[in-house]
Amino acid sequence: MALAIAIVLSLLTGLVSGALRRGRDSFFSAAAAASLCFAVVQGFAGPGLLRAGAIVCLAAIAGLGLSQSVSQAAR
Repeated sequence: MALAIAIVLSLLTGLVSGALRRGRDSFFSAAAAASLCFAVVQGFAGPGLLRAGAIVCLAAIAGLGLSQSVSQAAR
């Protein structure tokens, strides 16, 4: 449980810092951070995240956010 919380916190800090670095082009990074926050809360609320559709949607949103926050960070 502690490892899962540590992973989520590291992803959230990476997404939020990536969104702040990108400025006005931060939609996917901010959406992924919000989705991860929602998934953490929903994970404690019930078994809704065990469905395949929810897992695929969360993975796609998190992947888009991570790729956008990392892709042009050096510029």
